[in-house]
Amino acid sequence: MASSSFPSDYFRHSRNFHGLVKSTIKEMIKSGNPGMSIIPFEPVKTRFERHEEAEQWDDINVAIPALFNFYHGVELTLKGMLDSIDELTEEYKNEHKLTLLLNQLKLNSELNFKFEELILKYAGTENQFKNLFNSNQITGNQFYEIFKYPETKKGKQYNYNTITHQGEISLAMFKELLDDINKIDSFRKNWWQANLNLIM
Repeated sequence: MASSSFPSDYFRHSRNFHGLVKSTIKEMIKSGNPGMSIIPFEPVKTRFERHEEAEQWDDINVAIPALFNFYHGVELTLKGMLDSIDELTEEYKNEHKLTLLLNQLKLNSELNFKFEELILKYAGTENQFKNLFNSNQITGNQFYEIFKYPETKKGKQYNYNTITHQGEISLAMFKELLDDINKIDSFRKNWWQANLNLIM
């Protein structure tokens, strides 16, 4: 059994990654995801500076890193759960596929069905980003590839058109993601508190 009653470092990291995504989405919502909207005229700034400022929180700039951080935060959440019950073996420390981590957790712990359902939603393709995954013939389980690098190992470019330059469409996708991150945060906290006796 683990010797500490404090949350795993994996939990702390996952909370930080998800915190960054939540802040990013909130800024995206505030900006309205303007895309190629009219750039306001400000004589003291160059056109480039005005353009950069207007699109700072646009999906073209933040969608891909936000999704990588979200998925990595989910991976860390699952690893934190496994770590807390001493089931994070070397094999699973190096694993990125969410379904494999989830299955290992299910074998060794009782999980909230809603939490499991939420993880499976993003590990597969039946989520608000399904057009992105389907157009690239990939699932959320392979997030480490599609959001970390712009091309496959064979050199084929990934297509991100369904999540960039999408205005209200991608804004709605990320609003749903924000709600789901809050749910995952709550599940993570509740799971750790319910299993505290396992790690004392």
